[in-house]
Amino acid sequence: MTLFFGEDDVIRQEPFLTGFEIDEDVVGRPVGLAFGRDGALYIADDYTGVVYRVAYGEAPKARVAGPAAAAAKAAPQANPLDGLATHEIIRAAAAGATLWTDSDCASCHLRGEENSPPRLLGALGAKFDRAGLDAFLQAPQPPMPLYPFTATQRRNLSIYLFTRFR
Repeated sequence: MTLFFGEDDVIRQEPFLTGFEIDEDVVGRPVGLAFGRDGALYIADDYTGVVYRVAYGEAPKARVAGPAAAAAKAAPQANPLDGLATHEIIRAAAAGATLWTDSDCASCHLRGEENSPPRLLGALGAKFDRAGLDAFLQAPQPPMPLYPFTATQRRNLSIYLFTRFR
């Protein structure tokens, strides 16, 4: 928030930087501020792992924060499993279910860890297509850890996730 102090001792507040939550989905978390020698304000985002630069008098380059927000805003509408044969979906989903279990994904996405609530995966098909989810699994946004999955494993996990969390 930005605070404006009026001569009449009235303080008015306005949003300064927005777009870190879209449709109740957190897509960024600003945690640190620093001013650069160029006069710009730099904002660290520990959710997306990026640093934003805010400078006076420059045209805004984007209205949403981070790559996850951009992907969420351009949400695919088609069924992400369209074009796959039923037997291919069944085979890939079974292999993906094994990855889900072996990687203990349920600890974060169903049960929640320690004092953290679960990071729910509902409506994945409204947020990603297969290529988009594959790209996310290849370079996930924090706090999700990076898993050394092969391209085939990512594809199988994506298909499993789309069958379970439409």
